[in-house]
Amino acid sequence: MNLVKSFSFYFLTVAAISTSYASSLKGAIKNSSAKKIYLYEFFGDVLVIFDSTNVNKSGNFLFDKINSRGLYKLGFNSDSAVIIVVGNEDIEITTQMPGFVKNFKIRSSEENTLFKEYLAISGTFANKVTLLQKQFDQVSGMAETNPDEYNKIVNSLRQTYDTLIKSRNKNYLNLQAKNPGSFTAKVAASYVSPDTVKAGNFFTKADLTDPELTKGDMLSNKIKTYFQLYVQPQEQALASAVNDLLLKMPYGSPNREVTLMSMLVLFNQFTSPLNKQIKTQYKSEYPNSKYAKALLPQLKQDAPDVGDEAPNIVMKDTLGKTVSLDSFRGRVVLIDFWASWCGPCRMENPNVVRAYKKYKDKGFTIYSVSLDNSKDKWLSAIKKDQLTWTHVSDLKGWETSINKVYQITGIPATFLVGKDGKIVGKNLRGPALDEMLEKLLGTN
Repeated sequence: MNLVKSFSFYFLTVAAISTSYASSLKGAIKNSSAKKIYLYEFFGDVLVIFDSTNVNKSGNFLFDKINSRGLYKLGFNSDSAVIIVVGNEDIEITTQMPGFVKNFKIRSSEENTLFKEYLAISGTFANKVTLLQKQFDQVSGMAETNPDEYNKIVNSLRQTYDTLIKSRNKNYLNLQAKNPGSFTAKVAASYVSPDTVKAGNFFTKADLTDPELTKGDMLSNKIKTYFQLYVQPQEQALASAVNDLLLKMPYGSPNREVTLMSMLVLFNQFTSPLNKQIKTQYKSEYPNSKYAKALLPQLKQDAPDVGDEAPNIVMKDTLGKTVSLDSFRGRVVLIDFWASWCGPCRMENPNVVRAYKKYKDKGFTIYSVSLDNSKDKWLSAIKKDQLTWTHVSDLKGWETSINKVYQITGIPATFLVGKDGKIVGKNLRGPALDEMLEKLLGTN
């Protein structure tokens, strides 16, 4: 039994809710030399800039007409920003430098006061669950040596956990009842766990359709919890659960986007067809999403495959001039990963030279990326093997940054890129390369 899984819960860190009320946020920062301050918004697991405003010489600033109530971060950068609640009220903050976070104060805000109460309930629950987890860890070794006693202790821990859940739910519901219509009340209600919760009723109608639940980690955490508790970690079971959940989400809705984002974050540790399918679907359905632009670069990248657009490479050539792969768009390009110390690479070079000479005047070129550490050995190999095309390298060997994108595990490794920038073949050598080039460019 995995108590971590059984006690799985996610502590709210961010949330935002839409409202027709346009709040304002003004502040005063003593001893500030900053000229601009930022307001960040949350969408699922993503943090992006919502707005920015100037800080005058006196340290005063104003954000006017914030149309979505909820949790934001305010600061000069996202790392040192402070989380605040914007509700149906205007807010005024004061602080000073140095110590922007330490000296941060919010004046007379009912929402922020209420949210502190919510955080206290959540924090108490989290601390008690942590103690239960420690108790489980202490007896986990008994599972095989004394299974009867082990089961007895675990059942007792489960009962204690159930009691904690009921107590937390009661406190959340009391908070909601006393503060109907508030932002925090809606947040608290979203974390109430029904006594009869099952896979079939885990998601409420609001989870599926209410866009207000996408403005923080409420829906995203619930999706992750669902997959941990109710879906077997097998490709077929996961794929079925993904499809079933997406069918319930309105196409093009914020809820559907957060669902796709959350599954990408959850499955990011795996390299699988399902993970790639979700990523492709997300890009297709939300091609202009600012949230996608923020999230996708943070995820583990899939190795480029046939049909994918070749990720751009920007490196310095043998003369120190920066050359990008995209600058060859409109030509057929062989991206060749190699190194001077690689015997198989050097043995393959004569075949590559023949292909280059045969097709270079028909729109073919080569963009060689070296995994060398020594510039002298790199240049010497280029000269000795008569490789008369574009060569680039950052001379970091296997630690080259581009390997995080192309995920090369062995060399030689090649990607043949068509005129449209899409990969048409991988690791084509000798006759196979010649055959593909003839198909793409012809010999006449």
